[in-house]
Amino acid sequence: MCTRKNLPLICFVLLVGLAGDVSATTWANLGAFAEQWLAEGCSADNWCEGADIDHSGKVNFVDFAVFAQPGTVYYVKNPAEITAAMNSAKPGDTLIMANGVWTDDHIEFEGEGTKVQPIKLRAETPGQVILSGQSSLWLGGGYLVVDGLTFTNGYLNNSSGAIRFQSSANHCRVTNCAIINYSRPDTTTKHKWVILNGSNNRVDHCYFSGKTDKDVMVKVKVDSTPDNHQIDHNYFGDRPRPPEGGNGFEIFRVGSGSVSTFESRTTVEHNYFYNCSGEGEIISNKSRYNIYRYNTFVECEGDLVLRQGKGVLVAGNFFFGNGKDKTGGVRITAEDHTIINNYFVDLAGGGGRAAMVLESGIPGLTDGGHAQTRNVLIAFNSFVNCRENIRIGNFHEADIPNGIVPPDNCTIANNIVKGSIAPLITQIEDFGPPTNFTWQGNIMHGAELGIEPNAGITMVDPKLEQGADGLYRPADDSPAIDAAVGDYPDVVTDMDGQRRDDGAKDIGADEVSMDSVRIGPLSPEDVGPSWW
Repeated sequence: MCTRKNLPLICFVLLVGLAGDVSATTWANLGAFAEQWLAEGCSADNWCEGADIDHSGKVNFVDFAVFAQPGTVYYVKNPAEITAAMNSAKPGDTLIMANGVWTDDHIEFEGEGTKVQPIKLRAETPGQVILSGQSSLWLGGGYLVVDGLTFTNGYLNNSSGAIRFQSSANHCRVTNCAIINYSRPDTTTKHKWVILNGSNNRVDHCYFSGKTDKDVMVKVKVDSTPDNHQIDHNYFGDRPRPPEGGNGFEIFRVGSGSVSTFESRTTVEHNYFYNCSGEGEIISNKSRYNIYRYNTFVECEGDLVLRQGKGVLVAGNFFFGNGKDKTGGVRITAEDHTIINNYFVDLAGGGGRAAMVLESGIPGLTDGGHAQTRNVLIAFNSFVNCRENIRIGNFHEADIPNGIVPPDNCTIANNIVKGSIAPLITQIEDFGPPTNFTWQGNIMHGAELGIEPNAGITMVDPKLEQGADGLYRPADDSPAIDAAVGDYPDVVTDMDGQRRDDGAKDIGADEVSMDSVRIGPLSPEDVGPSWW
């Protein structure tokens, strides 16, 4: 009998007898699988670090059975051999790319695997298959996995993508890969690194660093069908601002103005962003119902920008400015967004790069310009030692001829704002004060408020103290404890992933709790390829 105690060893022995040849399975990857098998708390939130082969949201017997099943292994040395192998490859087969430098090679990885038996294209040794010069990789078909490749020492002469998921790609995955300094010397010519078409595709545990030319690192192309892509556990870094400045140097763009009314439903989570400073937008959201959660931003000169689209969730992200000029948080336009459980500290950006920006704009706009901010919930966030915390009514002069109106019908509830720079809230009323705003249960302290006092803001020291992890949390005698106002049933956890009290919740991003911490700020060691 297979029990939890003896499962990794005994079940593997049993499956060898059932499945036959398992020569493609090594003791090293068996051990890694077994470690994940025994790990507690395996869930869809962390994807079980690759052990959840059937994508069920947990590691189970099906995963282990698939792991032990044999498949044909093809050793390939050039794109032609990859194409030839894929002409006969079946679900469960693996193509192994020979170590070395692949120069000016365009690889088309197209085929049909299955949910439990994908077809894999992987490096002979992760990190030692180098694609350089004018190399690119396109994926098309279903349930394909690319693992362990590195792009460096080159660039493309077009914007078709170094890695491109074709429109036919569905349930495909790029993991454990890197793109490093793969940039044109001319910073004004567009060149994307990753393009996501198709649906239900995933980019995870990759390293993206050193992009200096124009255009995004990752673009999600959106159409009338929801994408449901997953982008997680990646390192994005070292994206400097070009000497000439300008737009088009962000990290992500999810959608575009012409498709901003379409639903993408892409999830961007558990990623680490460092020195992503190419322009004022680190991430540019231009589609509907996307999720940005549990990401960490460190010394990034810009914002996570809800540029167009609606119904976006921004939750449980950490923004660390470390006092660096122009470091920002979240900038909001359009409507129906939810911004909860985020932590902003030592951000030194102002104006459009404040920690939280609600923009005035053009009512009903879906393309071009900047739309009016409406129906937004900003709740249970913490702002500590930021140059400019909440900025209401920011606007763009180019929108003035089209009729700008102030933000409307927004709720700002149960946030902590603590800082020494006045004002704590900046309100711009060039086009009138914000309308139909609800202020509820907020605690602010340390400087002049900046707006007329109201019952939804209490000026009192929240009594925050730094813990061993360096994060500011309510002390035992903090007035934030059990003091949240209003009914927010959808806010069930805090920035640590700890359960919020069913009764009175704590104000701010942190709930004082004895539960284990499930989520927190990431470091470079928490993301990226296993071989990096």
